Amino acid sequence: MRVPLTVADFLARGEAAFAQSIAVVDEPDQPAPPVPTLTYRKLGSRVRAWQAGLDALGVGAGERVAVVSHNSARLLELLHAVPASGRICVPVNFRLRAEEVDYIVSHSGSSVLLVDPEIDDALKSVAAPHRFVLGDETEEQLMRFDTEPRPWAEPDEDATATINYTSGTTARPKGVQLTHRNIWINAVTFAMHTR
Repeated sequence: MRVPLTVADFLARGEAAFAQSIAVVDEPDQPAPPVPTLTYRKLGSRVRAWQAGLDALGVGAGERVAVVSHNSARLLELLHAVPASGRICVPVNFRLRAEEVDYIVSHSGSSVLLVDPEIDDALKSVAAPHRFVLGDETEEQLMRFDTEPRPWAEPDEDATATINYTSGTTARPKGVQLTHRNIWINAVTFAMHTR
């Protein structure tokens, strides 16, 4: 039997082996209130709450979720939550101008856009069917802690996990699709070389 290598493996392992260990310490100096320090168990709970919230919006496997954010705990949660449920995460460089972000959101076909509050004003013109500003209010609206997310029906290591856009220095940015297997192998290789 072949077991697919997916992004979900990393957090599942972290929860199983290190449930009470600290997984994430958020940046305290950021526009959105920081997420409290998270254990692997709490990180897993928040990831599942994001997934259940996307389920409630009707965002299915294969759909794209764009995230424009500084490095933060919420970004990390979404980098786990979105692909681990069969959706595709589109992380967008927060330094880009509104026209560039709009192009990426449109080109990728993102049905959800999550924006860091510090750059929300500059990106007001960027639209998506579902648009949220990251922070406590969005968490209350979107995260569902009382509902288990729908499992990814057919996990596939060759499915696209993220679409990362190039800088677009010579032309429009191009979307580079990374599969679950790409990310899995890259992470394991990186871990092997940091020992």
